[in-house]
Amino acid sequence: MKKALLTAIVTLTLVACDEQKSAINQQTKDEKQALDAEKKAIDKNTADAKKQADVNEKIDKAAAEAKQQSDKAQIEADKKKADADAELRKKEIDATKKNP
Repeated sequence: MKKALLTAIVTLTLVACDEQKSAINQQTKDEKQALDAEKKAIDKNTADAKKQADVNEKIDKAAAEAKQQSDKAQIEADKKKADADAELRKKEIDATKKNP
C-alpha cells in the first residue's frame, strides 16, 4: 500500500510538473508570437517611413528645381530690363545731342 501511495504521489507530482512546464512553454510561445507581430509592425512602419522620406525628397528636389528656374527667369528678365534701360538712356543722350 505504501508503495502504491508513493507511486501515486510521484505520478501526480510528475503530471503537475508536466502541466506547469506545458503552461510555461505555451506562455513563451505566445510571447514570442506577440514579439514577432511587433517586429513585423516595426518593419512595416519603417518601410512606410522610408517611402514617405523618398516622396518628401522628390518633392524637395522638385521645389528646388522650380525655384532655380524661377530665379533664372527673374535674372533673364532683369537683364532684359537693364538692356532696355540702357537703350532708353542712350536714346535720351542722342535726343539731347540733336536738340541742344
